[in-house]
Amino acid sequence: MARPKRVYPNSLPQYDKMITDKVKMMSRVFITALYLVKETAEYYISIDSWAFCCSQFKKKKKNVPELKVTLPTVTDERVQTFLDKHAWHKWVEKELATTQVNIFSKDKEIVPHTPNSDTIETLALLDKLFPKKKKIFFYELDSIIASYCHGNFISYDDDGNIEEPTKHDIEKRGYYTQKYRGMLGRDRVENPKAVEDLYKAYQKLSGNKKKEKECTEAFGKYYDAERNFLMENHDLTDVFIKLGENTVVCPYIFTDCCVKGSSYENAGEIYMIITPDTVYFQTNRHF
Repeated sequence: MARPKRVYPNSLPQYDKMITDKVKMMSRVFITALYLVKETAEYYISIDSWAFCCSQFKKKKKNVPELKVTLPTVTDERVQTFLDKHAWHKWVEKELATTQVNIFSKDKEIVPHTPNSDTIETLALLDKLFPKKKKIFFYELDSIIASYCHGNFISYDDDGNIEEPTKHDIEKRGYYTQKYRGMLGRDRVENPKAVEDLYKAYQKLSGNKKKEKECTEAFGKYYDAERNFLMENHDLTDVFIKLGENTVVCPYIFTDCCVKGSSYENAGEIYMIITPDTVYFQTNRHF
């Protein structure tokens, strides 16, 4: 795959058509790519993609019978509950606000705030696609999608059979389950006494510079015990698979420069998961 080219904001209006395509990963899982395309005399050509999970769309018009947009919708209730619990429901409002509280001010003074242009432009596209749906930000959605694409949650062999997970895959599954259901997760599960005791032992050592080694060992024991408990009783791997299967990635051109002078200064993509009434999204830029 050739290195993608620089994209320019003033060229965005040229990409006035849309098409979706299924993109196959090395793990033999698929995600949906939503491409904004322009029409030439011979081709349909998309924005150059800097995304890890899809390349540029370019096909001869004679080989594209129809510019069809087919976007997956999550209907699984457990997945919808997960999205609702872990999404950042107030993020969009804060990003669009013209004022904000100065958290470093003793009096919590109100100061001007410049609305985030990436969020404004993302919402403009999502409102065009889904005028009646709520739009809610989901932090680190791209991280879950990356692990899905890399085959950490599920992968297939050449014959379509599910492959046995590697040690790394199992560790990744445990990491993500623990991230959302563990001690620091928003949807925390109550640990059994044995795990809580290990946590308390770690807490007693925490901050003691003379016992840093013992503290690290104690944390490791607690962390591993909690992860094993969660994976045995509250494994979220099936939820992450559903999220991956229903992922939509849309390469996009943003007005704001993320790294001025770089080839990817205006490049990015919008990740989204669609439910019957909501679009959960994350905008990604390249740094």
